[in-house]
Amino acid sequence: MTAIFIDTWYLIAITLKGDKSHNNAKLITEKISSRNLITSEGVLTEYLNFFSKYGGRIREAATKSVEAMKSRKQLEIVHQNHDYFERALGLYRKRTDKNYSLTDCFSMTIMKEREITEVITNDEGFTQEGFVKISQ
Repeated sequence: MTAIFIDTWYLIAITLKGDKSHNNAKLITEKISSRNLITSEGVLTEYLNFFSKYGGRIREAATKSVEAMKSRKQLEIVHQNHDYFERALGLYRKRTDKNYSLTDCFSMTIMKEREITEVITNDEGFTQEGFVKISQ
């Protein structure tokens, strides 16, 4: 069974108890508990950027969350490098008709390379590229 890619939406939703998607994220967590997961430093950058406006206490909690993810055996975090950047930029350049962020392109590049078809996200761009969104 291949891994499931985790997008920023899920990480934010599972972290913020007041988020409208929090309960859905909890159900997804139960559903995927036995699966291997993969994300990227780009996704973690987006995640931390999201919490940058919340002040010191929340920023510290988000940082601890990332540190915990880094030590989780069931989760692989793909490192950013120049090669991935160039390939993601190529996809970004090709999809000018879409609103894909560069981070999305980086994620899609990883998914294609690793033949990952499932992603936990609310971003329709992934389905536009042929990936399957996991929901509760």
